[in-house]
Amino acid sequence: MDAMTATADGSVDGRVLRGQRNREAIVDALMQLYGEGHGRPTAAMVADKAGLSTRSVYHHFDDMKSLILEVSARSEAEWRAATRPPSPELPLDQRIRGFGEHRFARWSITAPVLRAGLIAQNRSATVAQIMQRGRQVDRAEISGLFREELAAASNPTSTLAGLDVVFDFSTWERLHEGSGLSRAHTIDIIAIMASSLIG
Repeated sequence: MDAMTATADGSVDGRVLRGQRNREAIVDALMQLYGEGHGRPTAAMVADKAGLSTRSVYHHFDDMKSLILEVSARSEAEWRAATRPPSPELPLDQRIRGFGEHRFARWSITAPVLRAGLIAQNRSATVAQIMQRGRQVDRAEISGLFREELAAASNPTSTLAGLDVVFDFSTWERLHEGSGLSRAHTIDIIAIMASSLIG
């Protein structure tokens, strides 16, 4: 069925709109449950949070796997709309700082989904694949942004691995959430660590 189905008089079919709203409500519900700390919520929990029946969840999604994939796509779309990495053409210090700011914004947006992923990845092949793909993309982003510096490093592999840790979600969480450091202080420390590796 098309996303927007028109009736004979040109109005939008109310059933289609209700279906769209219910589908969005289900995705919203799972994201809210992740935000509340539920690492592996059930379909019944999602349905209850959305104010719908469990049957409705499975009407819109074949299984929890497809729902998790939808949530992952939604989360990625949100952070990509909100932040972008700095240009590779900028001076090194500006790239380091700008990338720290980019990752800070990204982790702030995606933290609930990532925390749930870290909990569920050992029990769900789907989640494990999503997390692994994300780590590969993240490392490739770092590799591209600091390509020249990595090429000049005495041990590019180790330097890239170190930068991967510096800019990782776990580092952001330890500094900002765990230690309660401010945005500016967190980015300062990340920039110092990155500079020590390639500065």
